[in-house]
Amino acid sequence: MKASTCDIIRAALRADESAPQKVVGAINAILTGDMPSRADSNPTLLTMAAAARKLGYSRTWFWDKVTREGNSEDASFPPVPIAPGVFRYRLRDLEAFAARNGPYVPRPRAAPRPRARKTLCQN
Repeated sequence: MKASTCDIIRAALRADESAPQKVVGAINAILTGDMPSRADSNPTLLTMAAAARKLGYSRTWFWDKVTREGNSEDASFPPVPIAPGVFRYRLRDLEAFAARNGPYVPRPRAAPRPRARKTLCQN
């Protein structure tokens, strides 16, 4: 970025008394080349199918879990809106869910019942 552009931005920030000091400080840090640390250290977003696959569940299970809990802040997987009607899910939420609930263990299935052999001629 040109030095004159940086000077214009700094002058505009000095002239604007309503700008929050936190925002002014962040912009000045960016202009000097010091990037502020991100609050979200793991911003990876996943689609519903990828999130379900990552947990080892089906997409149907994941959809059911999301719709049952809604999109409140205390939900296991709060959706992140990307565009109208398009949502993604944070990897850190999936990791927190896995840490709380342990690894996925499939339910044991009942053994199939033995079938009686049918014959044409019963004696």
